[in-house]
Amino acid sequence: MIACFADVALRAQLPPPAVLHKLDIPGLPAESVFDLDFDKDGFLWISTGNGLCRYDGVNLDVLRNEPRDTASLPHNPVGSCLLLPDGRLLAGTHAGLAVVDTREMTVARIAAPKAWSKGSCTEVAGLTLDTKGRVWVCDRELGLLRFHPETNSLERIYPSAAMPSRNERSNVHSALMDADGSLWVLDLDHLLHIDPERSQLEAFRYVDVQPAPAPKPMLGRMQAVAGDPNLLVIGSWGSGIITFDKRTRSFSTVKHDTGKSWNVSNIVLAITAIDEKLMVVDFDWATYWYDPHTRRLSEPFVSTGPFAAHVKDQMKSITTDPSGRVWLAGGAGVYIGFDPQHQPVIPVAAGSLGSSMVLATATDHAGYWATRYYYDRKLYALDPAGVPYDSIAIPQGEELQVETWKILCTRDRRIFLGTSDGLLRYDPERRVFSLCDLPYSDGYASDRRHINDLIETPDGDLWASGHGYAFRARAGSDHFEPFGVDTSAQGAWKQEWHKAFALLDPYHLVIATLRRGISVVDLRLGTTADLSFEAAPELRGMEDVVTTPDGSIYGITRNDGIVRMRYTDGNLTDIAVFEDRSERGNYQSAVVDDDGTLWISGTADLVRFDPKDSSFTRYDVRDGMPGLGADALVLDSGGTYLNRVSPWHRFDLQRLALRPPPRRLYIRKVLANGQALPIIFDANTIELPHDRNSVAIEFAPIDPVYGDERRYEYQLEGYDADWVASGALRTVNYASLAPGTYTFNARIVGIDGPQGRTRLTITIVPAWWQTTWFKVLVVLVSVLLVFLLSRYILRLQYLRRIAALEKEREVSNVRSRIARDIHDDLGSGLTRITMLSREMQGNTGVNEDKGKLAAHIANASSELIGQLGEIVWAVDPQNDHAEGFIAYVRNMLGNQFEELSIGLRTDLTVEAGQERRDLPPDVKRNVLLMFKELVSNALKHAQAKTISVRLHIGASALSLTVSDDGHGFDLSRTRAGGNGLSNLRKRAESIGAVLTMDSSTSGTTSTLTVPLPAPTIMRGPSA
Repeated sequence: MIACFADVALRAQLPPPAVLHKLDIPGLPAESVFDLDFDKDGFLWISTGNGLCRYDGVNLDVLRNEPRDTASLPHNPVGSCLLLPDGRLLAGTHAGLAVVDTREMTVARIAAPKAWSKGSCTEVAGLTLDTKGRVWVCDRELGLLRFHPETNSLERIYPSAAMPSRNERSNVHSALMDADGSLWVLDLDHLLHIDPERSQLEAFRYVDVQPAPAPKPMLGRMQAVAGDPNLLVIGSWGSGIITFDKRTRSFSTVKHDTGKSWNVSNIVLAITAIDEKLMVVDFDWATYWYDPHTRRLSEPFVSTGPFAAHVKDQMKSITTDPSGRVWLAGGAGVYIGFDPQHQPVIPVAAGSLGSSMVLATATDHAGYWATRYYYDRKLYALDPAGVPYDSIAIPQGEELQVETWKILCTRDRRIFLGTSDGLLRYDPERRVFSLCDLPYSDGYASDRRHINDLIETPDGDLWASGHGYAFRARAGSDHFEPFGVDTSAQGAWKQEWHKAFALLDPYHLVIATLRRGISVVDLRLGTTADLSFEAAPELRGMEDVVTTPDGSIYGITRNDGIVRMRYTDGNLTDIAVFEDRSERGNYQSAVVDDDGTLWISGTADLVRFDPKDSSFTRYDVRDGMPGLGADALVLDSGGTYLNRVSPWHRFDLQRLALRPPPRRLYIRKVLANGQALPIIFDANTIELPHDRNSVAIEFAPIDPVYGDERRYEYQLEGYDADWVASGALRTVNYASLAPGTYTFNARIVGIDGPQGRTRLTITIVPAWWQTTWFKVLVVLVSVLLVFLLSRYILRLQYLRRIAALEKEREVSNVRSRIARDIHDDLGSGLTRITMLSREMQGNTGVNEDKGKLAAHIANASSELIGQLGEIVWAVDPQNDHAEGFIAYVRNMLGNQFEELSIGLRTDLTVEAGQERRDLPPDVKRNVLLMFKELVSNALKHAQAKTISVRLHIGASALSLTVSDDGHGFDLSRTRAGGNGLSNLRKRAESIGAVLTMDSSTSGTTSTLTVPLPAPTIMRGPSA
């Protein structure tokens, strides 16, 4: 039984052809696409001739065969893929099977036992998941296999040698399971019915018949009919669509009578059931709806290009998704469309209508009136389906190139055409046109005005907008008068280009002009309220104006912006501007639906503006829209009819607005200091050391259709104060994060719910010196150091105060000592001189006695001078350094021994570096006095021939040794009345010194050791 379709009327009973769009997937291998599938996360998996691809809508990841890498695909051509019940993906290549982890993108090859074939490789032709969750593998070399996901192993059901094929290669590549558990398998030119439990096989050979019989038919994909379990639909190479009836065990065929050879025509590579009554089939480089019950094909699917041409590609696989989309794998890439229940845009078979159209809802019949411009300038009457059934040429339309821009059908069934050459009225009963009279105005010598828009008010008045004036005709009249409030207003409106009208309410008309702005006309009073460009420059480039049920006025501008305003108490107020930042074309016209939503035609797509949230949504070829923008929009109860540079299309607003949200937003990649982290797909926490705290985060949507359209916002809690708009950018960088815990959030703008959000917690582990305990320890140590430093400073201040007091006491002591020395030494000396002087005055004796007294006075004076010099030297600070002290002692010894016959040996030294160190004044004085006492004793009492003096000043001590070679004395016996030794000891004790004396018959040695404080000053040389 053969059915050949040439009758268009039969095809018209099927759904209109789907509109297909070829997805632009950057990086997709140029080779053919063989199969498509979706995983549980929503990723689209694409089997190609050069690898297996995963696509999320913006990123394409490709798995390929890598030589000597057993963790890669067995081969690059991937003919089929199948999502397993456990979420993994089974990939069938031309060299074997592989299981892919869909999230981690890891590959595990499935080896076939070498005993099954000459080699270990297999050529997988098809994969099937039956209703019981079993996976069947159709292999051209090994026959029918069963794959066990739990063990990653293969079980051979029927080898190719058992197949009834005429060729050596069985070509098994499709299998289905019946409700009774039996299998239907295609093997080249046989349909096999296999009972795996009983190991029974029943073969049905297909033999092709006329017209153009295929001598070597090849059966391809097979699909069960959802509405009839007894029918199987089989694709073939050369035999068209084959239907097998299980009840009669017979085949029937649907072919194209093309007259071409069997091997280049009637080729069906892909079949997929849509519902119980409808299938999608790829038939001879075109795609159709197919009714398996009536065996009828629809019109071929069309493309979203500018001329809605038939899609000519050989589809190898067809699948559907829950949103009602149809996905097709073709030789040129991946195509998408909609099934009939979800298709928002339907091409209308409009006959000769197909480009540059103007449309209006008819009031004289059920349907529409339409015109064309630029060519074939006629007025068409359309039925409710948009199909023209009558037409009449516009007078002189072709000769004068009269272009129609607006059609108005009034409530009293009059028809007006606003054209580039005046306002025409059409009488459908008489089928004649007439030119409406428009009054002349300054600069115009003709009433053939350029008319942009027409509108009928509730009271029946007609308004026409054109170049120069707005015109009004009273209800029931065709006589138009220019509208103006007064002379000045009328003058202001001269030469103005009036673009569009809109009714705000029954009493107010809104007029949009190209250069002047917006005006609201009070139809009762004839007054206007204006909003000029000076007050609202955003209104420049006005294309259309519409009003919404809430009383808002929206100006549609050419530069992709919408200006909203309100008319209150005779004024235009509450102005707001909404910018659509897309760069895909300009706005042209707009309509408002029953919900108050604006639908705007653009040069590239259709735009939906929702006043509730001020959001823009652009619908383009991915939504089934034709490739170019709309010329006209007309709203009716059944949807919206729009014209493009293509055939008419009708779209359902509710279906179009239900754009599916993305499956999810996920963290795709995380870099720490430029190095990628092995992040797990569902990971929500990562931990980083303190020295890897510069983080880059890349996120992406799982949205294969609209992924590149999404816009994003992000926030790093603990770092960003608010959400940051990133536009289309999906990578965020944070440098030198301080230790702590941060939560990164990203969301898709306009998408509520979890599918539009993702989050990641990042913990930067502090170094030991950044930990809390260390900081506490630092604080405690700092407090302790401050405390100790404070105590040190206080003690230092205390010691300085004590030193100052000591200095004051020392000064006081020095003063007392000076006073005492002056009193004791100088006083007694002066007293002696005074007494000698009186004695000499009272002596009347000889001159010899007076001479002796004068000599005594002279000696006493010299001694006083010497004592005074010693006192001055002792208190002079310039003489407090060690080097000066040594020099003074040397000078004093020289004076003492100058005229004596006693020998003197000296060793007067200062430790290197201590020459200019200071000596305490009391040490200096007492040492000097003790030194004089010791030398004087040796001179007076020792009867020595030689006296030795050794003086050494070091950093910590002063040592003085005076020795003689006299007769010595007994230290235990002191001279009666003498107190020299006791005075020496007292002076030594006063300065903390140690005095030792050793005396014998061979001489006396006295040693004085004085501890010295650390040098407090190194005195410079005196000036």
